[in-house]
Amino acid sequence: MRVDTVAPSNRFGAKLATVHLLELGHKKIALLTWGNRRVAKQWTEGFLDAFRQAGLNVPVSDIIDVGDNQQDVVETNFRKWLSKHNGPSPYSAFFCSTDNVALGAMNALQNHGYSVPNDISIMGFDNALFGKLSSPSLSTIHVPMEETGHVALNLLEEALTLPDGERSARRVELGCRLILRNSTGVPNSSFSKS
Repeated sequence: MRVDTVAPSNRFGAKLATVHLLELGHKKIALLTWGNRRVAKQWTEGFLDAFRQAGLNVPVSDIIDVGDNQQDVVETNFRKWLSKHNGPSPYSAFFCSTDNVALGAMNALQNHGYSVPNDISIMGFDNALFGKLSSPSLSTIHVPMEETGHVALNLLEEALTLPDGERSARRVELGCRLILRNSTGVPNSSFSKS
């Protein structure tokens, strides 16, 4: 660590989202993510942490790579996945690593005739404005972007006021919070949740 860094707690946020879905009664939840970047690993660890905390089997096989973060690409790739797997079964909920991924998945599910959240719950991550405007509005994890900027400026000011060599670099991780809207609900009793 040679320079200050400020970032959201992606692992904590992913755990928070997954715990919410588990508390609603979902037992088979898949993580929709993409790539192998550090942040993708943090989302995955948080997802798995929630299952460990609940004393459930850790669903490593329930991590689905949708290939990208662009909503239209996710929709196309997830639509192919749905066709190949005969729909979303056995999943009653999907935690998506970003709101773009969530909206692409939601469009693919709705185009396959599924109702969100009546058949399938969808949870995003970012709290982007377009998630609030989607139909249904997207439950998500709020990432404190504005606060990240303020903390970074404070760290920069602190670094500039202390003489060289008298200050260690700082790593600041900011908490995320749950934003509940209309894309998550209790599992549908008639839907397969094996």
